[in-house]
Formats: sequence, structure tokens, C-alpha cells
Amino acid sequence: MEKRDIIVILAAIIVVFIMAVVVKPVITGQPVIFLPESPPVTESSDYEIYPETPYTIAPVDTEVVLTPEQTQIPEETQPISTATNVQAPTPTLTPMTWQPNPDDPMPAIQMTNYAEIIGKYTGSTSPFRIPTPYWELHYNVTPADMSASFSIDVIEKSEKEEKTIRTISWRNGKEPDPREFRFFEGGKEYYMSILANQLKEYRIIIQIPLKYIRDT
Repeated sequence: MEKRDIIVILAAIIVVFIMAVVVKPVITGQPVIFLPESPPVTESSDYEIYPETPYTIAPVDTEVVLTPEQTQIPEETQPISTATNVQAPTPTLTPMTWQPNPDDPMPAIQMTNYAEIIGKYTGSTSPFRIPTPYWELHYNVTPADMSASFSIDVIEKSEKEEKTIRTISWRNGKEPDPREFRFFEGGKEYYMSILANQLKEYRIIIQIPLKYIRDT
């Protein structure tokens, strides 16, 4: 077979293929398909679900450190509380100096307030201890009218028998005797029985020598 014949045969085959693939579908109104159709790709609705990995929370070791608060311990004092109708005293350390005079030749002693009692009604104080061998008792009275009266019984407290060591009476318009205020004893417990009538206020101050506080 000659080369020319082979070319003619191939051309005939190509023409037949074109007629079958292109011309015939065009005449019949069908789409021209050069390659075989492949099925459409559809998304799969099946998803593979993996179980969630459980989370574990490890406890955190914490150390609680408690810092103790510093507290200030107040200095020990000997407060004097009073009974009903008598206000509790407020001891202070305000130095006061007693000066002598011709009628009162006692040498000057620097005194300091040990306790103070303020009130206006009759009552008794709670027991108080005098730590020094000498102390003084001063008072001031504000009367409400001319019938006012005021007196103090200083009583030594004892387990066996109590005794009144001094009675101090206030008289309206009369200066008190300074000797009533001085007590040459101490180291014991005392309390005061107060009788008050028609007063606006009374104020009682107990003083002790300052040098004994400095020596302690």
C-alpha cells in the first residue's frame, strides 16, 4: 500500500469521526461532547466526628501565709470605776506642783493626777489602790442652788473590817482646810462614798507624788 493510500484512509476516518461527533449532534440538537461525561462531584454530608478530649484541671498548690498583726500592749494602769450615777475616772499624768504658804509649811511636792471622778449624784466608787505612801484628794463642787450639799467618806477596804479614815464635807462659801486633802498612808485599797444633793457637778481628783512614778 502506498503512502498516498494511507493518507486517504486516515483522512476518511477523521471525516467520519467529525461527522459522528460534531455534525450529527448539531443536526439533532444534542450537545457536542468531545469527552465522556464524568459524574458531578457532590459534597459528602458525612462528617467524621471525633470525641472531645476531656480537659483536666490540675489543682494549684497555694500556700497561705498569715502575718500576725502587731498589737500594742497599753501600759498597765489602775483605773477607778464608779458605781451608778458616778462617772468613771480618766487617769492622766499631768504634773501639778503644790506650793507651800505661811499657814501651810509643808515642803513643795510635785504631784501628778492619778485618777479623776466626775458626777453629780450620790454614789460609791469602785475600790482603787494607792501605790505610794502619800497621796492627796482634791475636789471642786458646782452647786445648783443654795441648798446644795456634798461630802466624801474615804473608806479603807479590808477583808476583815472596813473603816472610814476621813470624812470631807463641802460648805458653800467656805474655803476647805488643806489638811483634809493629805493622806500620809498608802499601799492599800480604798473607795469613796459620795453624798451629793442639788449639784450641777462635782469633780474629784486623786494625786500622787510624781517621783514615785519616775522611780518605778
